[in-house]
Amino acid sequence: MRYSISLFIKRINREIGVGLLVFAALVAGLQWHRGAFGAEFTAQPDEAAHFVTSLMVRDYLSEFRSWPPPAPMPWAGNYYLHYPKVALGHWPPGYYMMQAAWWLVFPIGRFSAMLLNTAMAAVAGALLLAMARRIRPGWPAAIICVVMLAAPVTRWAAAETMADLPSLLCGLLVLYCLAGLLQAPAAWMLLRLGLAVFWALMVKGTGVALLLGPVLAVAGGGVWRRLDWRWLVAPGVAGGAAVAWFLYQNSVLNRNVLAWGGVGSRIPWYPGFSLELAGPGLAALAIGGAVIAVRRGQPEAWAALAVAVSIFVTSYFVRAMQELRHWIVLLPALLLLALVFYAWLEKRSKLAPLTALAAVCFFPFHIPALQPVGFAELASRVKLPSRMLISSADGWPEGSWIAEIALREPRPGSTIVRGSKLFAQAGWNTKPYRLLTQTAEEMERAMDEAGVETVILHTPSVREPVAHHVLLTALLRDNPRWRNCDQAGQLSAYCRVGPAHYPRKPVRIDLRERMGSVIEEKPE
Repeated sequence: MRYSISLFIKRINREIGVGLLVFAALVAGLQWHRGAFGAEFTAQPDEAAHFVTSLMVRDYLSEFRSWPPPAPMPWAGNYYLHYPKVALGHWPPGYYMMQAAWWLVFPIGRFSAMLLNTAMAAVAGALLLAMARRIRPGWPAAIICVVMLAAPVTRWAAAETMADLPSLLCGLLVLYCLAGLLQAPAAWMLLRLGLAVFWALMVKGTGVALLLGPVLAVAGGGVWRRLDWRWLVAPGVAGGAAVAWFLYQNSVLNRNVLAWGGVGSRIPWYPGFSLELAGPGLAALAIGGAVIAVRRGQPEAWAALAVAVSIFVTSYFVRAMQELRHWIVLLPALLLLALVFYAWLEKRSKLAPLTALAAVCFFPFHIPALQPVGFAELASRVKLPSRMLISSADGWPEGSWIAEIALREPRPGSTIVRGSKLFAQAGWNTKPYRLLTQTAEEMERAMDEAGVETVILHTPSVREPVAHHVLLTALLRDNPRWRNCDQAGQLSAYCRVGPAHYPRKPVRIDLRERMGSVIEEKPE
């Protein structure tokens, strides 16, 4: 059976359509159970940055309603001064473009962002179902789709505004297109595969782990003998565009891409993440399926094996894949290989269902729910727009406040200053760390010159709160020019009630180390 366009459409109508509805309902239920729709961008340190950046891209696209639109760099710099949690350039633009396009059609907000996740996860499940049915039709194919969507790494991703769920979807697109190429080599199939790989790279840098997969599959499956090498023009253009983006990113951020990707041996390599994705039981079945895939060469099985090998090999050299979520693209390949083994065993033993049940018993089911800590509640009550400062004892949750404020006012509105930038100099995850304001007087002068009217303190129970937050808390508590004016959960708001001692100056953000420039507020 050929992977033609008409066949693809028929499968959408007959099989994938039903799967989309079922999977969407399943994912939405899992999101609701975890509290995703009412969460506050606190699940990951980078979540707020992804959300605010998507919001910025959407707002800039809306500027095209009038022509000519504003120059992008000055416009983005001004946006960053108001909401200093923009990360375009640090990550590729694919996810931000997807979410921005979604918000041009649907309302902006956390709830809408979660519905986009629901849709992406449902499409990912439907793509996996389309491939799994060719290995073993019926309930086993449906079961592995449910396992993928219920896996902790997927449930984490579906409840966050992060690029991990789009990475899963892109990985499945690559798998699907690669299986199609192996089944029926053609220029269209190669073009489709090239575009899928390109978009995976544009969504997240971990897409590089997929690059070796098509090479291994085409070479090992003997498909290269049936290829017209002129067909490689389109994938070559897509690959060249991806390389051009990363080189541009390297030059703009003044950063060595190889060092950023962890290329080298100084960072530990931990392939054990593959056992944590769906449990050691299903991983063991996948190993058996890999052996069978080599012997039989079925397109879906061979594509899954090639992608799995590609991820393992790449992760050894690109050591930046240091979290379970970075390995999410491996999950579909493991599940397909596990299904290959089950289908083989089913023909030889009546114990196949018991074997599968035993494997699923090791599946990690439980993950904690997301609990609001007060960002949304307090943001709904503060005066907007305002010049405010946000400081967190943890450092990174400052972005959660910025995202909540950006959702509640015409943008750009408030000017938000981060305590981790105004009072200290810190790297990622607050390390290395150095105080810039050593005394209460220096700290108060910095706030006066920034024109801060409201201070928000986020004070969770942490073992070692950052030094500037401790100093700021003591300053506000004993200062007659500031009054505790509101509180919600772990947050306290302090409002200015006395005149500033020092004249206000334009806010200035030094980005010379990262982008070779300084962003400065225009005088009013």
